[in-house]
Amino acid sequence: MKNIFLSSKQLFEEIGKVVNLYKNLWRERTICLLHAHRETPKTDRALDIALEVAAAGRKTLYVNVDRKINLYADRLPLSSSNLLFATPNFDGPDDSRDYADIVFELIEMAVKEHQIDTFVIDSVSRIAALSTGRNASVKRIMKRLSIMQMRYDISILVVAHIDSKASLRSLLDFVDSQIDINPPKPEKKSRTKSKTPTDPEEKPTESVETPTPAATPAFEATPAAPAGQPTIPMSRAERRRREREQAKLLRRRGAYYARFV
Repeated sequence: MKNIFLSSKQLFEEIGKVVNLYKNLWRERTICLLHAHRETPKTDRALDIALEVAAAGRKTLYVNVDRKINLYADRLPLSSSNLLFATPNFDGPDDSRDYADIVFELIEMAVKEHQIDTFVIDSVSRIAALSTGRNASVKRIMKRLSIMQMRYDISILVVAHIDSKASLRSLLDFVDSQIDINPPKPEKKSRTKSKTPTDPEEKPTESVETPTPAATPAFEATPAAPAGQPTIPMSRAERRRREREQAKLLRRRGAYYARFV
């Protein structure tokens, strides 16, 4: 296709001719990336899209690189002539071509000899895994597909295993749209603790405070005489007797509290 200078009117006329192949996600003459985690099945979704595009009357080639299409043979219509399948393979044990080159030669042959302009590549991750050198990179394969799409003005749906956001960002430069079929992530629980409703049958728990015993004086004071009565002086013998009793009481209390220390 040669470089053509278009007026704004001609440009908008060209834009108006764009056809949606699958809903509003995959348009004609664009590259759409269908991706999910490795453990998420993607062939069944890619096959559904291919069947819908072929049912609309567009000849579509399903490039069966992952070799999983036989698992869905019961879903293939026997009367559909617009959906074609191709499994890239080596010509023999002496074929020294890189696997990525075999895939691209097959696509070019489909465009030039069979006038096919719509392709489903399942999957680009498998192509990179079976290739060597620079072609062992998914990013390299996507770049080659993007150049081929521009050269032949074709429509491509690419299936890829994407396990991280970084690997997805590295491929988005080469596509026009994407279809993410990962299952929705479970909602994260809020860290704010909600108040648990009180069970009506549950009795409230009361906290019982243990009173702190008052400090015991080292010596017991002599009780004061009632008001209006004269104070009788204590004899020396009586005072010594009381002091001995007080010391004995203190020793007993000390031995008692020593058990809790």
